[in-house]
Amino acid sequence: MHAQEVTPERTLLVELEYDESLSSELAAVAESADLESAWILGTGAVRKAELAVYDQDEFSAESVAFDEPLELPVFTGTITTADESPASQVQGVLSRPSGQALAGRIESATVFGGTAIVWGVAESLSRDPDPATGVDRLSL
Repeated sequence: MHAQEVTPERTLLVELEYDESLSSELAAVAESADLESAWILGTGAVRKAELAVYDQDEFSAESVAFDEPLELPVFTGTITTADESPASQVQGVLSRPSGQALAGRIESATVFGGTAIVWGVAESLSRDPDPATGVDRLSL
């Protein structure tokens, strides 16, 4: 286990705009608030999405696209600064009207509507591949 104490800097409540990219919305919030690193928690709905699920045996992610309206009861993730630009990595649970749940890393999503809380931290956090798993993890 690795741990790093972080200093809360700013907390923002964000309304996600209709028909915008979820990752672009989160990056725009970080840029406009001058945040290098943050933790995200949100809820809403999307018009379409692409999820990636990591294959632990193959050490690779497989993506699946869903071109349909989906609820997004919860998503969570981080914003880090890579190559001078904020980048988000978000995991989420999506649901169909039938109640079927879909979950994974949100590679892309077109927002229908939603809200997120963004907790900015003073420390600059980055992501690097974990040698044991191949997964990009926070460098603590």
